[in-house]
Amino acid sequence: MAQHFALTLRWWVVPAILALAACGGGSSEPAVAPAPIPTPDPLVASELIDLAKAQVIWEIADIGVGGDADGDAGASGGAGDGSALKRASVVLIDAAGKVLTGQTDDNGRYLIKFKLAQIKVPLVLKVVDAGGSVLASTTDQALAMGKVARININPLTDKIVSDSLKSSVSGTDKSFTGADIDLSKLAMAKTNLIASIQAALATAGIADASKFDPVQSVYNYDGKGIDAVIESISHTRDPVTGATVLTAKLTGVVTNTDGTTVPTVISSATPLATTQVAIDSNPALTFSKITAWVNYLNGCLATTAAPNACPDADQSKLVSADYLQNSKDFDEDFSTLFSESDRSGIKGSVISNPNILFFTRYSGSTIDDAAVVEVTIRQPRTGPLAGNQTAPLEYTKVLVFKRDDVTAGLKAGNWVLYGNRKAFNWSVIPRYFTFQNINPLLEADWSRTTSGFRLSFSPSVFDRNSRTYASANVYAIRLKGPGLPASGVVFAPYSLGANTFSVLNKTGVIPAEGVKSNNAQTDFRIAGVVFPTGASIPPERWQGNPAGSNSAVYSDTQFADLSQLQAYNVYTAEFYKNGSATPIVETTRILAPLESPVAYVKRPLHDLTPSHALVSPPQAASTSTLVQWVRNPLGVRIESAFVGSSSVGYPSANIPDAFALNAASTSVLITANFPATDANTPGTAREIGLFGTAARAQFNQSIYWSK
Repeated sequence: MAQHFALTLRWWVVPAILALAACGGGSSEPAVAPAPIPTPDPLVASELIDLAKAQVIWEIADIGVGGDADGDAGASGGAGDGSALKRASVVLIDAAGKVLTGQTDDNGRYLIKFKLAQIKVPLVLKVVDAGGSVLASTTDQALAMGKVARININPLTDKIVSDSLKSSVSGTDKSFTGADIDLSKLAMAKTNLIASIQAALATAGIADASKFDPVQSVYNYDGKGIDAVIESISHTRDPVTGATVLTAKLTGVVTNTDGTTVPTVISSATPLATTQVAIDSNPALTFSKITAWVNYLNGCLATTAAPNACPDADQSKLVSADYLQNSKDFDEDFSTLFSESDRSGIKGSVISNPNILFFTRYSGSTIDDAAVVEVTIRQPRTGPLAGNQTAPLEYTKVLVFKRDDVTAGLKAGNWVLYGNRKAFNWSVIPRYFTFQNINPLLEADWSRTTSGFRLSFSPSVFDRNSRTYASANVYAIRLKGPGLPASGVVFAPYSLGANTFSVLNKTGVIPAEGVKSNNAQTDFRIAGVVFPTGASIPPERWQGNPAGSNSAVYSDTQFADLSQLQAYNVYTAEFYKNGSATPIVETTRILAPLESPVAYVKRPLHDLTPSHALVSPPQAASTSTLVQWVRNPLGVRIESAFVGSSSVGYPSANIPDAFALNAASTSVLITANFPATDANTPGTAREIGLFGTAARAQFNQSIYWSK
């Protein structure tokens, strides 16, 4: 890294340390000690408490209070996954589908108020983090006027909800109401959950878990006790059913020769091992270690008045000198955060919610020495090196740490930020498409949802010496891994798109240099269903013309086995550089399972009804299109919108507030010339859609008209 590290760590405001002191006086008479007040057992399920006192008793900041300001009852608790979920969206849905929204405070605490007469139990509470990951909770506790029910939200409660859902619901991240909670299953779901972690709780200092209620007990997200166990658990979903799956986090990912993973599932039959609890003595990257790293970094970023507050000597204690992430060094990889003209950070920015996703091994290692961590970064603005954006923004970033048992004084204990060591800038990402044909005559036949993988590859790599991007000089890529043809899917430069690689063939045959792909798709689709019914799509309906040039994009069958497409599966890419027939091989892991479209089709969607008239023929010629939508509070983050037709391709526009703290945009103008379309002319109607990301996957949602 560069020697200006002391300057680049002049970043944020040092968090204030607040202390409350009690003082008092008295007479000369000796004081009589009052009788001790029994301390409530924090593990006992909380009873309803007074609405007027809830914010003080449970120490909820004003920003954590939402819902109906005039409400006469409420739901409150703490939300966390890896750490307290700060400033995350909270959504309450009652049994009748009524929705109220709010957010957590900086300790992950929330209070949603509501009018009791307008709420039908049971309730569902969902929290959505900056990356679009969803956790849910529910309770069978009776509500009362002027009272607040305790409803925590975390991976434990999400598992309880998942196990209590009616069979028609495919996971806690899907559209459902409180009416879809089968209360008869709730008690057993809690019993099974506690049985799966009871021994681990004892290791974390909770000797008697008989009183513990994951939903109603009052506990903090501080890496101790209950939270030490939560920190030891990875939360994911079954790729076929969408059901919540809890796995042991501190166990390194076991990978088969075909790239599939063997998760260490946590259940009442296979409890979390006591050796896999994130206590300080564990050599893994634990809560205390990653929190210390984040806190030190935030302190450095805050200290703009003292350039040497984080001296160069501390550089190697935070970040490896040879950090490498997708061809980038540290300064370039964090160029949005460190975007002042001197590459220093943006004052007032905060790194929060460090969530350790999984452990694995660097190439050649014999121990689990790589930890993959997701963090949330919040900035009040960007600097000139990132476009001088003036609005606040929030986004997630994946970090890779390396275990180092030799270097003393590391800020993360025995771990240091190291990077993924890739020479190319690429990834494999689960991707979903939902197309809705709004022609009433064809809607049932041609509306569809598909699941697949997208190869995201940048034809440029970062040159550390010149600090510029140079061509990667790659003419073909062969991608192999679970769910793909055994011979591999080959990608080549797209003939009509600059800086884009798209599918060339699914036979694994590497072309000669200079061969272009005529397929627009950068994704390889595995399975599809009719939207919204979930019925399987016949093979000939993949592209409408199985003999067409685009048919090679899709798999041989829509009935692919998605059961093996778990999170953290390994995918191998062979990069063929100009002038060489010998590939450079790199690997990556997907960070989310590829979910069955049968399950995905039930996900909350944004409403494109305001744009229906723009795709329904006849259409006059236009030079711009105003795409409009109605937001769903549980829908994916909207990053861009697009308008397509057979004559102009698919021009798009980025959503200005896509990464804002509270994105609220409902329209965006796309400038492009579109010809007039006749009501009876087939194949020329426009398509309008949204693109976004959530839970480490990508999504397209669109409407169109065809004849």
